[in-house]
Amino acid sequence: MMTLTSNGLISINSKEEILRRCGEADHKECLINAYPEILEINGMLIQSSHFILIDLDLSLCTTCVYPVRKLDYLLKQTLKQIKEEIHGQPTVLWTGNGYHVYLPVQISILDNEFEFSKERFPNLFSLNNRYYDYYVSEVFMQFAEIFDRRKV
Repeated sequence: MMTLTSNGLISINSKEEILRRCGEADHKECLINAYPEILEINGMLIQSSHFILIDLDLSLCTTCVYPVRKLDYLLKQTLKQIKEEIHGQPTVLWTGNGYHVYLPVQISILDNEFEFSKERFPNLFSLNNRYYDYYVSEVFMQFAEIFDRRKV
């Protein structure tokens, strides 16, 4: 967490502490990090993300005649997909230049599942491969991003 009166990021451990820190800052510039501080121990992931941010920006529609209408359509399709495929209920905010879609999730750590482990794909994660220093989860997210762009 970070507030107007804090000197950088501070760790908090409860809702009560969040409220106290925000009150001390007169509720100004109170930012909460949605991700945990410690994601790994000894090179092994111990925590998956709990939160997904989807940024639908007007810059996606620069070639459109009606960019806001196109962006609204993209938002509608995104929300439909979230509802149908993962039964999620995201929060949507207009940022002035597009939409932010906030979605809390519970995701398995792929690295801990044999089906997706480095042991199952030794060539992909070998010492001479570009993915050697990556977690399986990171490689999957890169793939998902590329795959999603191809669908657009």
